[in-house]
Amino acid sequence: ACAKGPGNPQPVGLRRLTVEEAHRSLEVALGVPDAELPKRLPHDVRAPEGFRTSAGVLTASTEFVSGLYAAANAIASSANAVVERLAPCNRFEASCEETLVEALGLRLFRRPLEADQRTAFRRLFQVAKEQGDTFVAGAGLVLRAMMQSPQFLYRVEREDEGRIRTLDAWELASRLSFLAWGAGPDEALFAAAESGKLLETAEFSRQLDRLLTDAHAKAPLRSFVAEWLGIDELEDIQWDSERYRDLTAELKADMVEESQRVVEEAWDENLPVQRLATADFTWASERLARVYGLRDPRPGTTRYDLGGNPQRVGLTSHGSFLTAHAGGRTPKVVERGITFFKTLLCQQPVPPPPGTNIQLNQKPLGPGVTERSNSEARLEAGVCGACHEQFDPLAHPFERFDAMGRYAEKDEHGNALRWDGTLAFQSPEDDDTVERDYADLRAFTGLIAEDRRFFSCLVQKPAQYALGRGFEPDGVDACYLHDLRVAAAKKGGSLRAVLTAVAQHPHFRLVAAGSL
Repeated sequence: ACAKGPGNPQPVGLRRLTVEEAHRSLEVALGVPDAELPKRLPHDVRAPEGFRTSAGVLTASTEFVSGLYAAANAIASSANAVVERLAPCNRFEASCEETLVEALGLRLFRRPLEADQRTAFRRLFQVAKEQGDTFVAGAGLVLRAMMQSPQFLYRVEREDEGRIRTLDAWELASRLSFLAWGAGPDEALFAAAESGKLLETAEFSRQLDRLLTDAHAKAPLRSFVAEWLGIDELEDIQWDSERYRDLTAELKADMVEESQRVVEEAWDENLPVQRLATADFTWASERLARVYGLRDPRPGTTRYDLGGNPQRVGLTSHGSFLTAHAGGRTPKVVERGITFFKTLLCQQPVPPPPGTNIQLNQKPLGPGVTERSNSEARLEAGVCGACHEQFDPLAHPFERFDAMGRYAEKDEHGNALRWDGTLAFQSPEDDDTVERDYADLRAFTGLIAEDRRFFSCLVQKPAQYALGRGFEPDGVDACYLHDLRVAAAKKGGSLRAVLTAVAQHPHFRLVAAGSL
């Protein structure tokens, strides 16, 4: 079906920088730490498809504009470090002013300034001089104005009269740096753009590899992991129960760090994404290790080998994931199942027929009644079962984990808890769905790692996060995503391979018609 190629690139729309992207861009551009933007700007909101990087939700609200103004003023008041780094002198002279304006404009606008822009920004030095201020104060005015300009705040790509066009070297540098670092280009990437070499395949590949293996790539990786797994708001969860008194802010932070460190190791070692489902290692604090019952808990956050441990394997056994998606102090099968279905398999539940009573008619939990037994009753209940069979079974192997990820074989009512079950397995070799039984969590995660939906989802999610738009995997994006899966698999199937596939796809160098 995709023999004719992936079709035309889809429009993204004008993308405002996220707060994190603006923050990281300033640090890369100015070479100084920025504590102002994250403190003063409102948090970005999630798009319906789950990411804060989506163009559709990145608006410039009144609150955002006010925060940006305050942040720009605060940063501009410390312009001396910027002058020392970028200007050859600090006198009201043409060469000093022009050099600073051009250097600052290149770094913040991510391309050389036009002549009228250079003239307009240079006038701000005259304003400072007339007010009796210093050259540094003039530089502060320039910095403040540039930070509030659309050219800094938005990722601007010129539309060519509604036609698809190829990016120029500066635009390509910007796309590449935001893909890899979630920030504007650095000096080496600017140099490659200025020389035109970035448009050459060999230099582009060299720069891509350099960026993805640099420490700066870890920041957007962490943001992606937190948003993908839905653990970025874990700190807000608090179960009102004496049973969960140990679920402290410190423990929740440890849980999030565990998931981040496991994905970082997979990134550093270039492991296939399937290993995220079956990882037989973890990184835990001493506090979290005790919650998990790991042998020999050690101070600090350290690596633990989980080989042979039936209770902990892969990301879905982490306290962060199990707590964030418990749905209450008694974990809900529906909440955990739908989250797994959407987050790790990239599936959307088929809605029930119109007029269906969707209120769950289930027995109160108690002796002889568990969430699992209520779920199994639903699965046998005609219309309810036809809907719930999509996702309920995905929660069954997690019944032994409570709302903070602790393992137990019996619940508070003395009921035996299970983690065996049956998975509607989709083979990577064909389109058939077959039922596969599993005995425990480790067997279940092994099946998930082999299920074609898991690899497909772990290609789709990073691409979606990086490109800032939702996908129609069964529609206009089907062949594009097919290309990414094939290319990523050929390169080992790691997260880095996925981003490499995105960057090396022909669409990455094109601006779609109607993207502005």
